[in-house]
Amino acid sequence: VDRGSFSFEVVITFIAFKLLYPRSFHMLRGNHETKSMNKIYGFEGEVLHKYDKVVMDVFAEVFQALPLSACINEKVFVVHGGLFEEDGVKLQQIREIVRFREPPAAGLMSDCMWSDPQPFPGRGPSKRGVGLSFGPDVTASFLDDNGLEMMVRSHEVKDEGFLVEHDDRLVTVFSAPVGTIKLWKKDTSYRGQDKYSGTNPVDGVEITYRLMNGSGSAIMRVENADGVVVRELTVPGVTGTHRVNWDLRHGGPGVSAEWARHDSPVLARSIETWGPWVSPGAYTVTVEAGGQRGETIVDVRGDPESPITQDMYESREEFMLDAIALTTRITDAMRDNGMNAGGGGSGFRGRAGPPRSPADMLQVARRMVQQVYGALNGGSVRPGSLYPPTQTQREQLERARALLADAIAEIG
Repeated sequence: VDRGSFSFEVVITFIAFKLLYPRSFHMLRGNHETKSMNKIYGFEGEVLHKYDKVVMDVFAEVFQALPLSACINEKVFVVHGGLFEEDGVKLQQIREIVRFREPPAAGLMSDCMWSDPQPFPGRGPSKRGVGLSFGPDVTASFLDDNGLEMMVRSHEVKDEGFLVEHDDRLVTVFSAPVGTIKLWKKDTSYRGQDKYSGTNPVDGVEITYRLMNGSGSAIMRVENADGVVVRELTVPGVTGTHRVNWDLRHGGPGVSAEWARHDSPVLARSIETWGPWVSPGAYTVTVEAGGQRGETIVDVRGDPESPITQDMYESREEFMLDAIALTTRITDAMRDNGMNAGGGGSGFRGRAGPPRSPADMLQVARRMVQQVYGALNGGSVRPGSLYPPTQTQREQLERARALLADAIAEIG
């Protein structure tokens, strides 16, 4: 899910196959089968647009029931993300994870859904802000300890659809069809105001798409909820990944212009020159190239001059600055007390229950803040995105703040 505007149809098809072939068709849970990711990356919006909250709640329950990993013929370990911060993890420990819940900020469950391989030995911090990066030695140790031969995982887009690494014992499988729009960026219509000059992207909603076999030309088309085309442009169509922007203006049907990045330092553009802004609502953005088609739904949330838009943006920026300051305080506390402030762990992550020592508390607190910050500011959400933090993210930041206070009090 969270991969374009037909995620609902895709996952319903998968569930139908599971019901039809329960012993032959297997589904595993990844980091996008979670409430927080669905809210940020589009699946929740798609379901609410097509159905209602009752259906979304059922999906959340189904996702929690999905297994975290599988083992094929007692030789191949299959998981969405990757391996663990601790050595010596056994398959039985993974089987005993209580999975009927949302994943915690750290631990075996989180690592299954979030971790990534790295080409060099050892472990390191994850670029995602949650999970970790693990080397070929970690892969070999886990497989050998459990009598396994190889590992299959997903979680990362690969140009050829797959990648074999770690001495041929790990394969990543993640493909997208020709012309697929991999993701869409949030509504940034408020950036038509001079007040936000310098924030990217400047053109409106940023669309990213990948073409495996380019044709040299492609068409981006925008339709409103009534199926009326409000914008049509020629966009890059050569092989590769492209980022273009729909500037949230009306244009009407017909390929009347070729897309070009707007690079003026003055962001405000007149209606007389550029046409009227589209009305708030759901729009289907389609990219067609080489006989292939990919589309996604974009939610335009409001008029660029409305005060609520500015309030939402400023609320998000204040929250992000608060998260950065909290991360600095946690890191300083770790260093001041001789604790490891790098990317490695202290061994708490495989334990059941809450963190037990000040070092554990600070490690957990920092990972919680990094997870929230990464969700808002990393991956496919660029700095300056309109969407404010969710209530869950605000609560997670407050839990991290409380852990920091408890650790400092215990240290004395």
